[in-house]
Amino acid sequence: MAVSGTQTRIVLDTTGLVCPYPFLRATKALEDLAVGGELELVTDNEATVNSSVPALARRFQLVPEIRDEGSGRWRVVFRRP
Repeated sequence: MAVSGTQTRIVLDTTGLVCPYPFLRATKALEDLAVGGELELVTDNEATVNSSVPALARRFQLVPEIRDEGSGRWRVVFRRP
């Protein structure tokens, strides 16, 4: 998959959205992410953290940093080397 992103930092708040919408929006954001860029995904959907994040990591060959902020909210950071 060729990626030719242009944005260096993207914050994507998917709070309140259920699958597949966080996955679809994160996919688009990662496609737009420049080399050296960072995507911060904010979600309150556990399925997104347990299913979509690993799928995105495999698809884009990235290692996500997942932070559980409590109260059913997570921050996931993807960095494109």
